[in-house]
Amino acid sequence: MSALVTFVVPCYRLAHYLGACLQSLLAQSFARLEVIVMDDCSPDHTAAVAGACRDPRLRYVRNERNLGHLRNYNRGISLAAGKYVWLISADDCLLAPDALARYLDLMERDDRLAFAFSPAMGIGAAGEARGIVPWTRPFAGDRTLSGRRLLTTLARGNCVAAPSVLARRDCYEAAGGFPLDLPHAGDWYLWCAFALRGRVAYIDAPLACYRAHPDNMSSALRASRREVVWEDQKKVRCRLKSMAESSGLAQIAALCREEIAMACAMRLAESAQCPSLPQAEELLERELEEIADRGERLRIEARVYGHLADHNVGHQRRARAEQFYRGALRHGDRRLGYAAKLALLKMGPLGARIRRLAAGVRSTLAPAPVDDE
Repeated sequence: MSALVTFVVPCYRLAHYLGACLQSLLAQSFARLEVIVMDDCSPDHTAAVAGACRDPRLRYVRNERNLGHLRNYNRGISLAAGKYVWLISADDCLLAPDALARYLDLMERDDRLAFAFSPAMGIGAAGEARGIVPWTRPFAGDRTLSGRRLLTTLARGNCVAAPSVLARRDCYEAAGGFPLDLPHAGDWYLWCAFALRGRVAYIDAPLACYRAHPDNMSSALRASRREVVWEDQKKVRCRLKSMAESSGLAQIAALCREEIAMACAMRLAESAQCPSLPQAEELLERELEEIADRGERLRIEARVYGHLADHNVGHQRRARAEQFYRGALRHGDRRLGYAAKLALLKMGPLGARIRRLAAGVRSTLAPAPVDDE
């Protein structure tokens, strides 16, 4: 029978983990599957490991030249015959023989589901368990939720581990695969795009592993310059904001606007010792160039200045805080409360009254909490 599910297994310098990965996939209780090993011109013995497996459901593909991880992913997905695609790196694996069956039980009963995911179990280089990776468990308990509900979490940050995702192949096709300009956050972008297409299932049990070792893709990407990682994260939020606006999801777009502002404020606060308003304006001109609408850029700038003002209040820098509140008022909606904060700041003593006003408002430069359902 034809494969219902295609596992795409990209492999580069991971031959020593590939055998365990393939064993976990081919041992699944649901047998209508194919496994495509995508060898991206790996200089190790990837071919030998794949060749030692005699299961006819396994297909080995070696690229003529090294494509890089995103193009390799996309090529593997383009070769998939299954209705569903599960992309899992050669250094990861499934943790239970019924993992695929549990996913399919949900996906086949509800054609509104775009994808399903679960928390990832962290393991070390030798396979030792390290517990569930915290950021991959956004909810407590199994659930099926609207894509819009998941987007309220994804706008704040990625909560979906790539090796735990089973998605409809047409979701990948509709999104155009992994964007080549997002080497650090292409998966996060895709989960957002998929969530806009339908509902999402979450299984609150670690059914896939996430292996931490010096040679894995995440470690290699984290070693890159922080500026590049930041650019990818900003692009994802900007694109999600644009997609949400096109879909009439005003609340998601507003949340993205706030997250972009918060992230920019954090970046500016880290980039220099207490940047002045003119310095911040110059930096934001570059940071927000991807947002074409000038009015929207000004609204985001106002929120950035508001966050920086609150930050300066917290560090007892009254003059700098006043400067940023005035900048926020120049560009922003007065309903955001900057005028009241400025007035209280002038009354003194510094910080006491303004902190009471800001209570309950996310005014410190810290990551947002993840909502639960």
